Amino acid sequence: MQESNRTPNSFQFKKQIKNNFIHKQHEELPRKEEISSQLAILKKENEELKRENDELKRKLNEKSEKQSNIINEVKVEINKIKQILSNAQQQRFIYPFENIDTESIGSIEKVGEIQNSSERKSIKVLIQKVYELKEISDKNFKKENLQRLLDEFEIMNMLHHPNIQKAHRLIIDDKKLPPSILLEYFPLNLEEVMKKKMLSKVQQVFSIYQIAEAMKYIHSRKIVHQNLNPSNIHISEDGIIKIGGFENSQIITNDEEQSKEMDDVYSFGVIAYFILSGGEIPKIKNETSLKEFPLLAQQLIGACWFDDIESRPTFEIICEVLEKNNFNLTSLSQQEIIEISQMINQYKKQV
Repeated sequence: MQESNRTPNSFQFKKQIKNNFIHKQHEELPRKEEISSQLAILKKENEELKRENDELKRKLNEKSEKQSNIINEVKVEINKIKQILSNAQQQRFIYPFENIDTESIGSIEKVGEIQNSSERKSIKVLIQKVYELKEISDKNFKKENLQRLLDEFEIMNMLHHPNIQKAHRLIIDDKKLPPSILLEYFPLNLEEVMKKKMLSKVQQVFSIYQIAEAMKYIHSRKIVHQNLNPSNIHISEDGIIKIGGFENSQIITNDEEQSKEMDDVYSFGVIAYFILSGGEIPKIKNETSLKEFPLLAQQLIGACWFDDIESRPTFEIICEVLEKNNFNLTSLSQQEIIEISQMINQYKKQV
């Protein structure tokens, strides 16, 4: 009897343990689900962090690449400046320099002297500065602002012609001067000369021919001027034309850019009119405004103003037409025709 009573009790005990275990598992099930949910959230957050980390790495690589490119660009610019400086004439600047009439020259230009080592003499020069020193030190100043000055000096050093203003030296790193070009100095330009009525008829024709010859040479070097006007055309004491103002000039590299040559031809037509009219700028650029001129002047200047740029003459053709027609741009006496012919012959010996 005692044995049979103990067996059911043992069975009930085991059953109770099992029930307790099942009950405990049911109680822990929500906890497991919560932990599983938290693990899923953590996994998702980890994936987002990984993506953010990858994006950050990509941006850092891009930034590093950009910085590397900037460094390379700066190196190129430095090498370009060194090359330009090595090509410049080796001359010494003499201080101090004097201010000149800002009304006729401009507030950004001064006059000074340089010592020409080859000729052992001082040369008067025009100091053309582009930026003030305070602008150069400004943190927002960009190297592109200096590029125009470098390009102008480089182009001027490619041109060697008696009717083109010389660039003696480039000033880049100087404590007293901002970035500047030291230019061949002339006290008068075409605009001032025409105001003062200083040119005779022969000198007018000779000046037009010199400008055409200079522009023919410039275009032969694959360079366009793009700023040909009376204030950029200087005249020496002996009546020699000197073309300056190359700040907008550029080297042309393809057929599309060659159309810019015809813009210079158009400007030449305006200048020829300006000279022959005694200093007037044409208000209407057509045949009507040319009636007072001889036929050659009408035809030549009118052709420079053709709307169809492909129909405009090149400077080579302009020079040929002038020579074949005895430079008959204005009413010349027989003696003046002989005089202009002698001047042209002498000029050709120097070119």
